[in-house]
Amino acid sequence: MNPRPPASADASEAVTPQSLREQYELGATVDELVASSGLSYGTVLNRLHEAETVMRTSWQTRRMRQDRQARRRLAARLRTLYEEHGATLAELAAAAGETRRVPGVC
Repeated sequence: MNPRPPASADASEAVTPQSLREQYELGATVDELVASSGLSYGTVLNRLHEAETVMRTSWQTRRMRQDRQARRRLAARLRTLYEEHGATLAELAAAAGETRRVPGVC
């Protein structure tokens, strides 16, 4: 299988970090964002991180897809915790029901 040709610079610039974040928060996966944007996987991840997107685990994505309202509530809750209360990644993960372990940190 041959790799896709890289997206043109103009097309690449049209896909903003914020637009990727909005699509991700509505339930799109990183793979789906790669397919729809024409950007590389790494570029999509970099732009999501640039937009300070709270990333989900695969089981959170599956759960959210089962219930669209749950997806919207979770995204809104995490956004509020982050933007209004300055929640850390560990706090956001705990609020979403997942813990994040960092090697070497107890």
